[in-house]
Amino acid sequence: MWAAGFWGRIVGYFFKIPTVHTCHTMITHNGFLRNTLDRLTAKLVNQTVAASEGITSSIDDQSPWMKGHPVKVIKNEIDVD
Repeated sequence: MWAAGFWGRIVGYFFKIPTVHTCHTMITHNGFLRNTLDRLTAKLVNQTVAASEGITSSIDDQSPWMKGHPVKVIKNEIDVD
């Protein structure tokens, strides 16, 4: 899913299509290459969505290039009981 998001940002930029980036995991789990590519393409996104408050905190703590960029939280409200 990460690669689709990365290429979607590139295509959206060139074709002037609004894009939404979703974060499903903590930033520290992505690794150096993915974080570098995310940093280079972060400003191409119109909106970033995180799957939880914890992921939003991870973005705030680990991604200084995202400062000032709005992050919305859409919680996964699946009841497993």
